[in-house]
Amino acid sequence: MNTNDHTRAKNALKNLSFAALLVTLANYLEPQTLQLVGSRRLRSVAEASEISAIDDHAEKLNADIERIRYLLSGITAATDEREIIDILGRQTSEDLNATLTTIPFDEILSDIDDHLWGQQNLHTFLDLLFNARANDLKMATKLAMVNALQTGPTNDREEEAISRILLSSHGKDLTDLKIGIDLGKDHRTLHELIYVDVDNEIYREAILNHIAAEGASLGNVGVKVLSDIDDTIYASLHDESFPKDSLYPGVRELYKQLGNLTFLTARPFTRIGYYEAETHQLLDRMEFIERSLLMGSLSALLTPELMGRKKALNFNIYEKLFPEFRFIFFGDSGQGDILTATLIQKSHLERVSSALIHDIRIDGALGNPKISMTERTAHSSSTVAPIFIYDTYVGAATRLFTQGLLSKEQLRLVMTAAGKDLEAISFENDSVKVARQAELAADLAHATSLIEPN
Repeated sequence: MNTNDHTRAKNALKNLSFAALLVTLANYLEPQTLQLVGSRRLRSVAEASEISAIDDHAEKLNADIERIRYLLSGITAATDEREIIDILGRQTSEDLNATLTTIPFDEILSDIDDHLWGQQNLHTFLDLLFNARANDLKMATKLAMVNALQTGPTNDREEEAISRILLSSHGKDLTDLKIGIDLGKDHRTLHELIYVDVDNEIYREAILNHIAAEGASLGNVGVKVLSDIDDTIYASLHDESFPKDSLYPGVRELYKQLGNLTFLTARPFTRIGYYEAETHQLLDRMEFIERSLLMGSLSALLTPELMGRKKALNFNIYEKLFPEFRFIFFGDSGQGDILTATLIQKSHLERVSSALIHDIRIDGALGNPKISMTERTAHSSSTVAPIFIYDTYVGAATRLFTQGLLSKEQLRLVMTAAGKDLEAISFENDSVKVARQAELAADLAHATSLIEPN
């Protein structure tokens, strides 16, 4: 081949399609080499095609979202409402969920109406989401929708939407949704959603009946922890055994291992969430990451008995929201928690797996525990309302281990954490620290005898 022929051949190859190029090269390359070249190029072409398709899809989804936002801006006419419904109706499952988690649901809901002399767009919209496309809605999307609806006062259409979100959820999905709603770090909990935000008795009754039926179908799925705060997880009001504001050794690790944590406190509930916000900030500082909060009332702060009865009343309401769970209750011997533990077991003994009371010292850090050994034995051996009194969280964890509510490995983790936590606390008096070390050592020895018998 002369120079001119070689040049013409190169130019011709440049103009060939990839498929034609392979045919041309087949005359010169070994079959194995040709297969390798072809597969790599085809793979790169396929990847490029896939990326292009993804880009096109993202553009289309973004166009849908921007179109809905435009239709919601200003006055939304009936035809605009219909277009929004049509967009959501034709979207894929993934796009529908992406749209409903991008645009706050309350903004869409508030702009779609039933028209007196025209289309019933609101009912069409709700039927689309919670009947026709109920199976397409992911739990995270429903959670985002509920969170949006809980912002500010709820009107009747929002209460209907809340009801339909919950009624369209079943089994484990409903359990996960309820827990997700409850874990918000503000006053917007599942309890407030159903008992405060949903004023319509028909909606509320339908929700509670649905929760009860779904819970019965699931059976027992696990344990939820209900815990007091002051003098139960940290030295706060009356306990003199630790420096004020000290987190009790091992409590954070024990609650972490148990999971599903709700703090049941006498601190008063307010509609604006002032005390709730303050309490959540406290729990954040203490690193109780995943938790919910159930508040008390101002009137219940008058006496320890009123506090205890208010907590028991809150339990009776709360347990109806989670019929698929049993409960572990933690309180202290300072302000009415023994009464709470007694009352909730008398009314729901089959639902309370364990009731434990942290014993405090009120006559000095080196004084005697508030509850005598005779009283401890009486509480523990009760057949009506058994209550275990503990000095340390290793003691509490050991009790739960003996009840099958904590594993050996979990108990070991609490034991290790309690030792480290105690060493990190600064005591003003060395004799007090020695006393606390002796209490922990006794409970560590007992726990070790159970998990590592001779």
